[in-house]
Amino acid sequence: MLSVGDGGEFQQALHGALRSHHVPFRAHAMADLAAWTDAEVKGMAAVMCGYTDPPRMTALARLLANHPVFADARFEYASGLDAEHVVFRSLDEYGDTWFVSPVLLESPSPYDLYEESLTKFEQKCGLRDYLDLYQWLKTVVENDIPGDVAEFGSYKGHSGYLIARTLGALGSAKRLYMFDTFESFPVEPLGVDHFWSETHEVDFEDVRTKLAPFSNVQLVKGDFTETLASTATGPLALAYIDCDSYRATRFLFDALLPDGISAGGLLICEDYGHPALLGNRAAVHESLDGRPGLLRFFSQFSGLYITVKLT
Repeated sequence: MLSVGDGGEFQQALHGALRSHHVPFRAHAMADLAAWTDAEVKGMAAVMCGYTDPPRMTALARLLANHPVFADARFEYASGLDAEHVVFRSLDEYGDTWFVSPVLLESPSPYDLYEESLTKFEQKCGLRDYLDLYQWLKTVVENDIPGDVAEFGSYKGHSGYLIARTLGALGSAKRLYMFDTFESFPVEPLGVDHFWSETHEVDFEDVRTKLAPFSNVQLVKGDFTETLASTATGPLALAYIDCDSYRATRFLFDALLPDGISAGGLLICEDYGHPALLGNRAAVHESLDGRPGLLRFFSQFSGLYITVKLT
């Protein structure tokens, strides 16, 4: 094992656990890894993150994902240990407050659409995600942003159904492209993504049957890092990205910006706020930090990360 950290309390506890299980390890700081070669990595089972703060955890994930010899090394980390959680819980004055939302003014009610979806699908798209997504879909339709809508990572079809149903409720003729293997996660080559490999099995025929009533829905089966280029979507008005991994998220941001999204269009990253999805967060910053012409917003309500292409 390779333990990477600053020698702090969490890393020392990690070392104690490894010793108690008689697991051999080496400890290094992040700065030591940049020049490592195959010879130094040989025989290493995994990289274990000894940092608990998001800046250094994210920096380490980015370093490993782009490292010539560390990219495929298994990466393990513990989420939710940052001190800001304690600060937020102690200072959040609205913890038990119900806000009056603009979605309550809509007809049909997004709550009705969501409850309807649960008569057909197991709950996968969270209510908070959908309430934010509904408002962005409405923004795209009302502002007549050119292009269709695409979902990357459809799983069993719950969120795709909600997008299609919402577009219909808003009177929009936009098409919805749903990109997924519709089988399971592919085998992920990067260490930060290994835990996804061949998980989340899907019955494609079941998804196709449930989405069949929507004439504007096109299911695109396969790894979208391979199928996107051969699918004539044109510049999109909205891309809903729910693909979890560093590899896929990085591919999509690089592929869709600057020409795959219309001016005023949106990339919505569903996974960013999930505490366990460090690879996804790292990919967002790898792709967007320092890039001009974007409005970027994180929803503390849903955990969605919204990027608007301004021009």
